Amino acid sequence: MADSTITVKTPGKLILLGEYAVLEQAPALVATVNKFCTIKLRPSQNDVFRIEAPNLDIPDFSFLLSEKGDISLTNGHTELQRNQLNFVLSVLKYIRQKLDKNVPAFDISIDTADFFHPISGKKMGLGSSAALTVALLSAIEELLNSTFSSTDFFQKALHAHRYAQGKIGSGVDIAASSTGGIIQYRMPELIEGTNEEIQQVHWPNDLYMLSIWTDKSVSTRTMVRKMRTFRMKETAMYKGIMNEMADLSEAGCRAFRLGNTKKFLDVIEAFGNIERKLTNHSKADIFSSVHEQIAKIVINKGGYYKPSGAGGGDIGTAFCRSSETCKSISEAIEESSFELLNLSVQTEDVNSTEPYGIG
Repeated sequence: MADSTITVKTPGKLILLGEYAVLEQAPALVATVNKFCTIKLRPSQNDVFRIEAPNLDIPDFSFLLSEKGDISLTNGHTELQRNQLNFVLSVLKYIRQKLDKNVPAFDISIDTADFFHPISGKKMGLGSSAALTVALLSAIEELLNSTFSSTDFFQKALHAHRYAQGKIGSGVDIAASSTGGIIQYRMPELIEGTNEEIQQVHWPNDLYMLSIWTDKSVSTRTMVRKMRTFRMKETAMYKGIMNEMADLSEAGCRAFRLGNTKKFLDVIEAFGNIERKLTNHSKADIFSSVHEQIAKIVINKGGYYKPSGAGGGDIGTAFCRSSETCKSISEAIEESSFELLNLSVQTEDVNSTEPYGIG
C-alpha cells in the first residue's frame, strides 16, 4: 500500500427541479454530469499530510492532523490558500473526530478544474464541494480498506459535507455524486436519520435540455441563508410558497418518471413562476435579471426555462420536446451574450455519459 496511489473521480451535478422545496422534504430531480473532481491519494512516508491543488495555484500545503482532529500547519501558507482548502480540512477534521477513523497521513492531489469556467475561471455551480467530499471519503475508505454500505456512505458523506458547510444544505448534491445517473431525491426528515429517498430514474425519450452559463457565480450558502431569514421573518408567506413549490416538485417528478414530457414542461413553467414569486418576497435574487434575459430568449423560441440550483446566476436550464426547437434555442443562445455548456448526463454507469438534446 505504501507505494500505491489511489485515484478517485466523482461527478458533479445539475438540479433539474425542486430547488429550495427540497429543503422542506419535497422531492428533487438531479442529474450527475460529465464534470469531475479527481483526487489522487498516496500514503505519506511520515506523519505530515500534504495537499496540492494545481488549478487553485496551491503547489504544496502541509499540515499535521491530531487524534482530536486539530489541524497544525507545518509550512508557510497564505490566507487565500488556507481559505481555499478550508473545506478539505474541515472534512478531514470531521472524519477524524466523528467517524473515529485513525487516518494515516497521506499526500493528496486535488483537481477541480472541471467545475470552473475555462476562460473566466468562475465557479459554475455544479456541486464541486459535494463531489470533493464524496471523492475524498471514497479514497480514505479505500486507503483504510474499509467498506460502507451505500446508505452508510451517503450518511457519512452528507454529515461531513454539512459539517464543512456550517450545517446547511439538503444533501441533494451529495446524493447525486455518490449515486450517479439521474435520481429523484428527498432529504431525511431528521438530518441524523436514514429515511432519505434516492431513486434512480430515466430520461424521457422526447425531452431535450440545454445548459446555459450566465457568466455569474453565486454562493449557494449565501442564498440559503437569505431563505432562512425570509422563513423566520415571514413564516406564513414562506410556508405558502414552499407548499406550492412542493406540490409542483411532486407533480414534476412523477411526470418525469412516467415519461409524461408535456406535464413535466408545464411544471417547469409553473415552477419558474413560483421562483419569481419567491424572489420578490424573499429578496433573494433567485430568478435574477440575467435569468430573465435568458428566459426571454428560450421562451421566444418555444422552450421552457428555469434557473438550476440556488439561482441568481450560475447555470440555467432550457427544456423542450423536439430537436428542431432545441436547435433553434441553441442558435439563439449562441447569437446572444450567453454561452451553451457542453454538459452530458451521467448514466448509471458512472464511467460513461449520454447526451440529452444538443446541450
